[in-house]
Amino acid sequence: MTPSGVLAAPNGNVIYVSDAVGRIRQINLSSNQIVTYAGVGTAGISSYGAPATQTQLEDPGSMAFAADGSLLVAQTFGVLRIAANGVVSNFAGIDPEAGDGGTAPNAILAYPGYLAPDGKGGFVFNDGANGRIRAVTSAGVISTVAGINEFTGASGDGGLAKNAGIAFVRGLTVDAAGNIYIAQGAFATPSTFELRRITPAGTINEFGNSTFALPTGLAVDPTQQFLYMTEANGNRVVKIDLSNGNATTFAGQGAPGTTGTAGFAGDGGPAANAQFSTPGQIAVDAAGNVYVVDGGNSRIRRISASGSLIQTIAGNGTYASTGDGGPATSASIAVFVGMTVDSAGNVLFSEGAKIRRVDAVSGIVNTVAGGSIGGFAGDGGPALSARFADAEGMNSDSLGNVYFADALNHRIRLLSPPDATPLITSVDTAGGFPDIAQNAWIQIRGANLAPSSVGAGITWSSAPEFALGMMPTQLSGVSVKVNGNPAFIYYVSATQINVLTPLDSTLGPVQIVVTNGSNSSAPFTATLRAAAPSFLLFGATQYDAAIHISGALLGPVSLSVPGYSFTPAQKGETVSLYATGFGLPVTALVDGSSSQGGALPSLPTVLIGGLQATVEYAGVTNPGLYQLNVTVPANAVSGDNSLTVSYSGLTSPLGILLAVQ
Repeated sequence: MTPSGVLAAPNGNVIYVSDAVGRIRQINLSSNQIVTYAGVGTAGISSYGAPATQTQLEDPGSMAFAADGSLLVAQTFGVLRIAANGVVSNFAGIDPEAGDGGTAPNAILAYPGYLAPDGKGGFVFNDGANGRIRAVTSAGVISTVAGINEFTGASGDGGLAKNAGIAFVRGLTVDAAGNIYIAQGAFATPSTFELRRITPAGTINEFGNSTFALPTGLAVDPTQQFLYMTEANGNRVVKIDLSNGNATTFAGQGAPGTTGTAGFAGDGGPAANAQFSTPGQIAVDAAGNVYVVDGGNSRIRRISASGSLIQTIAGNGTYASTGDGGPATSASIAVFVGMTVDSAGNVLFSEGAKIRRVDAVSGIVNTVAGGSIGGFAGDGGPALSARFADAEGMNSDSLGNVYFADALNHRIRLLSPPDATPLITSVDTAGGFPDIAQNAWIQIRGANLAPSSVGAGITWSSAPEFALGMMPTQLSGVSVKVNGNPAFIYYVSATQINVLTPLDSTLGPVQIVVTNGSNSSAPFTATLRAAAPSFLLFGATQYDAAIHISGALLGPVSLSVPGYSFTPAQKGETVSLYATGFGLPVTALVDGSSSQGGALPSLPTVLIGGLQATVEYAGVTNPGLYQLNVTVPANAVSGDNSLTVSYSGLTSPLGILLAVQ
């Protein structure tokens, strides 16, 4: 007996003593007798509605009598009430079945963990510290399927699941017949390493004809014939025949249930020759490919359905969270305890306060929900603006919805499927040059480049980065990388994005990737040159965006619209032409600064109507914007004149016009 609380009854003849091992004892001073008043002598969360002598207590302590004469007992997870008739109910704190029979958002959860869709529009999950498996129907009604506590190990095989002990769940899945499989593993006394099955009839039993070396992740294959399971201590993947429970090694080495050697090997070959290090969560896609979190190697690996090929699809072996916007195999990942494959074949995995996604088409990895800061926020809004704490077990349904446990917020949350994957069809400078240059305005055209919420398109006018003297690299969830470096975004729409290329002296082919929320495009290859001279135009016209020295707009009178008047250039007049793509000025630039200036190291050649014009000045005046002060030749013809500029051996696109009077 380990006394932790003493209370005398009002009549003074009886003393109640709480015993930390899980009982309350009653001592009758008149008869010198001691009896158990509540508890069974093993720690656990109370099962309310049962007699006190059949109820488990978790570290009972202080006690007091309520006004109605019932006994109140403080324990680890709150205060319970024992009525005069001996029936236990919850008084304060966690009720492990709170909300059952009602809607799921009104239920109380305690550190939920793994979950799986039930194939009927609902899902099943383990309510961690409540020691229960609970189900939510497609109508949102929650109920308890199994479990009475978490602290007595795995118990109750052969009986009703609702009377069983559910301990230390490390994986959970559901087959098409409605059987629930749970992996239980903990270094308890005795050790608990079990795979168990809960039938639709509500009975529970150990499953599989083998003992297992710390079973962890679980997933059923699309044929519903096999259950895949990782053995964290065995460093392998086990394949279990659902018809008879026979277990064989699918990937890794050694027989099921034996301790395996940790390592990393086998990529590019058969899974039977592979090595793993503490494998964790597992998933299977529609084609039967098996995905495994190779935790100790900081990788996610894919195994073909036949087992003939294993390869890394994410992670470079370093435990960190870097590499967004680039190939997942070059990124550092820090997989926590969640990974799934959605209906489109995209792989999502959790890293504590964020969820990242490997695009099935491009192989690019990006953060799609949460961020570096934990908390609770964002329900009903963009996933990247959400905050959560300890995203754990993950799973997805046939509609592409991803469910995960926000463990420290005691919630199950839903990540809706993203918009369609962006597609890049063309890239050129804003003036039409087919190649690009550093510090140049370029146009990216395609489909699904921005979320539908942007409508006809938005610009950077309200970007908060300007307050810090910088330009935005993301606008409405859209970002662009050029040769792996963030570009600066001015305008986004579903079919066009205008960005300023980053400072990068690379010459030759480079890749451009657009990310729209959680989706990244396949890389588009463009040629990065020292210069890509291009005149900027007035709207959809072929006239250069030019002004008179006075600041008045320069162009044919026919361009004039209410509020804007255009007049042609005069022969012999010095005018300002605007262009992009001339590379670096003599003054060093700060990448991303919203303020730029400096003359070009040499003057370009400008032809107006085929006649060489005198260039008085050429340089940067604003980010990516180059001003050329040019004197119109005295013998230029009246009317529309062709306009070209040559720089670094390259000439701007033909067809650009300058109006001369």
